[in-house]
Amino acid sequence: MAIHKLTDLKIRAKIREIEELAFSTPKNALLGDGQGLTLAIAKNGSASWLFRYMDHGKAKSVGLGAYPATSLKTAREKAQALRDARANGTDPAAAKRQEAREQQLQQAKA
Repeated sequence: MAIHKLTDLKIRAKIREIEELAFSTPKNALLGDGQGLTLAIAKNGSASWLFRYMDHGKAKSVGLGAYPATSLKTAREKAQALRDARANGTDPAAAKRQEAREQQLQQAKA
C-alpha cells in the first residue's frame, strides 16, 4: 500500500475541482494519503482530515482537524500517533469520546 500519496498542490487542485463541480457531484470526495489518513472534501470546498480504520469489522473514523488549519504534515503526525495507539490496543474513537466526556465533566464542575 502506497503512503504519502498527497501533496499540498494535489489537495488544493482537488478542492478547486470539487468547488467547480459542486452541483454535479452527489457527495463529498475522499482523498487517501495511505494507512488510514484521509481528507474529506465537502461540495463547498471545506476539507477535514480523518483517520479511518476498522475495529472488529466495523469502520470507524476520528477527526484530526480542518485543512489547511491542520497541515498535511501535522495530519500525518496525528495519524501516526493513532496508528501507534491502535498497535497498543487502544481504540482511538473510544478514547476521543472518553476524553470529551471528561472535559464536559470538568466544565460542569467549574
